Amino acid sequence: MDNKLIVKHPNIPLRGYPEDLLKIILYGTDDEPGRFAVWISNLLGLTGETSAKRLYLALPAIEKHFLSMNFQEITKIFEMYADGQLSIQPRTNYFDRILVGQIFEAYRKEKQIKMEPKKTEDELKAEEDNIKVIMAFDFYVQEKGLPLEYSWIYDYLKEKGIINYTNGAVKQAFKMCEKTAGTEENQKQQAKIMLICDHFKKLHENKLHVKNQL
Repeated sequence: MDNKLIVKHPNIPLRGYPEDLLKIILYGTDDEPGRFAVWISNLLGLTGETSAKRLYLALPAIEKHFLSMNFQEITKIFEMYADGQLSIQPRTNYFDRILVGQIFEAYRKEKQIKMEPKKTEDELKAEEDNIKVIMAFDFYVQEKGLPLEYSWIYDYLKEKGIINYTNGAVKQAFKMCEKTAGTEENQKQQAKIMLICDHFKKLHENKLHVKNQL
């Protein structure tokens, strides 16, 4: 029985997760159920086919109501519900979409949470991009490299003035990647990845994190 929800970035709001990763955590894959689905099932003692159907119909409401919260806070909220610390009477072996909304409203009133002013599309995009850069840095620290899909980070950090390689350093990176196989576009992406990794490496060696630069 899993008594604790284990996710790699518990302090990142749900809106900051890549969509495919969030779906895996919530819903799971064809081979295994989502970690959140398993955790909430254990917490509330969900058993049987009816409870399973209600659970998976309720999961989209988690994204809807708790999008600005992180998993650390979300698990705390549902534990408060299970422990009878909210205004709603907890029920064993019951969980549906309506209940998710009721739990969110009960917690909001309990903590007197003020609804955040609606952010513009540009503000949301900037927030999401910053979170993706943070996750890319953590990926680099673990894997000592980055896939080509992260090459956009070079232009993003350059535009913010966070990285500022000399023309010579940029030309050298591009020249080194000319010898690699692939299209010209792939070579450009590889050069950008090389520069991003160099920046991340220097930060990590100095015990710094890119989140403090954003």
